Amino acid sequence: MILKNLQLKNFKQYAALQLDFQEGLIGIVGKNGSGKSSIFEAILLCLFGSSNTDKEFYKTSWAENKENVLLELSFELNQKHFIVRREFRGKALAPKAQLFNQEDKLIATGAKIVNKEVEHLIGMDKEGFTRSVFSGQKELGAISGTKGEERKKMVRKMIGLDNLDYIQKMIREDRNHIKKQIQFHEETLLEKDALDLLTTEIKEIAKNIKSSNKTLTQLNKISEKTLKKYHKAKLV
Repeated sequence: MILKNLQLKNFKQYAALQLDFQEGLIGIVGKNGSGKSSIFEAILLCLFGSSNTDKEFYKTSWAENKENVLLELSFELNQKHFIVRREFRGKALAPKAQLFNQEDKLIATGAKIVNKEVEHLIGMDKEGFTRSVFSGQKELGAISGTKGEERKKMVRKMIGLDNLDYIQKMIREDRNHIKKQIQFHEETLLEKDALDLLTTEIKEIAKNIKSSNKTLTQLNKISEKTLKKYHKAKLV
């Protein structure tokens, strides 16, 4: 995913802003309160929408009630161009969202539908996007003061690879457990000759049981006949 252009109107510190993104690593620098974080917030807002509790802080303090807040982000994905447009209208800042493709054709409208479509397109949610593409001033400052293995750990945590480290650890533990189980079963399994002998003995036992059942059936029949003769003789 490549960010191409961001346009803002009446959003936080920006009465109007048009920002073109160059390819590669982008650094946004400026004094505290100059609006660096607002640019990234605008990108997140364009892509993933907002909660109802956040929107009251979007409008610039000098904008009139009737003026709208407008955000528009264009990006390229798999050599296709997309534009996502968010608008907050009137005093109540009623949200409106639209997603266009490279032919400027509307492919999604409505905040929830646009949110879902954007997540589907880029293959990640808001948290995943934040971890993958953005590093704040505090994180970069902390990294600059570390070296070696500690820096490596901080970078991996910052971009979310610490979760992968945990998953890999669990996979290794499961793999070792399975190996031990396989080894145990291999050690307890009988040799082929012993297994063949045991199979033969089981078949012989089954044959004897079948024969015994047949004999038992015959004895039951004889017993029933004898019992009938006994009752008949007793009546006479």
